[in-house]
Amino acid sequence: MNVVGTVFNLNTPKKLFLNVSFENSFINESNAAALLPKYNIPDFDNLTLANVKLNFYGKPVKFKTKIESDIGKGKIKLDGWLNIEEPQLVYNFKYNFKNLNIKKIISKKTNLNLNGSIKGRGVNPSSLNVNFDLTMHKSKFDGYNIDSLAINTISKARKITLNLNSLVNGAQIFTKGKLDFTNKKFPAYNLQGFVKNLNLAKFSNDSTLSSKLNFSFDAVGKDLKLDNMIGNFHVKLNPSIFRDKKINNANLKLVLWHNDKKRRISLTSNLVDFNVNGNFSLEKAISLMNYESNTISSILKRKLYQLN
Repeated sequence: MNVVGTVFNLNTPKKLFLNVSFENSFINESNAAALLPKYNIPDFDNLTLANVKLNFYGKPVKFKTKIESDIGKGKIKLDGWLNIEEPQLVYNFKYNFKNLNIKKIISKKTNLNLNGSIKGRGVNPSSLNVNFDLTMHKSKFDGYNIDSLAINTISKARKITLNLNSLVNGAQIFTKGKLDFTNKKFPAYNLQGFVKNLNLAKFSNDSTLSSKLNFSFDAVGKDLKLDNMIGNFHVKLNPSIFRDKKINNANLKLVLWHNDKKRRISLTSNLVDFNVNGNFSLEKAISLMNYESNTISSILKRKLYQLN
């Protein structure tokens, strides 16, 4: 480690001020987690930054910094400031990553090229207030080819505004909307978007699912657990292809509602309409339907085999 710079007020800790630079250094990420335990920084024991160039200007608890480093065959750049002396962590950073493989963090192979910014206060989801921007291009994530990806999220008081536009494995995916986690038990959401040229074979590694699907959607509801979910869900299928068969326009509307004593499911589409009312578990009903359909399919296959 090579360090050059100036330290002011060394004999007065409360007024300590640093203007220093580090060259050709190494940083183990777990050291940061150990030094700042109250901020719950994730500890990635095997993550090491090499050939680090770091500029530090300010007090130990309130400073500006620039970092350039190698991580494996990739490179990262960070430029911003951090304030640790506030009750909640305050930060404002711009970042740039090239050929970044974060398998040691998420256990999935990646090659990421991206840039963006993050500005906010706090790291705890209950009090997080942050504006996050990300732009990605010519990247790979766990086998997915990401030609482009743009995300903007604004999080405040457990409410998130989301905008996402991407081109992944040749499919264009656009989503915008709001997520509300103020009620921990029943999160709410209002999302709209569309998907173009979706080939399920590329996302599932199953060549029998060759397709070119085009559809739009909107979802307004509460809760993500199947048995607690209520809301209105609409999918509009535009001309598409599935397994070499053309599909015309189609509409599907699903309404889920329930209280402690009753559940109602209403499905409206071009092909079939049905309504179900009663007191039942949606998860168990779906599980039973899958079991019954598999059983019927097996019986039919046996009968056809006997006929032959």
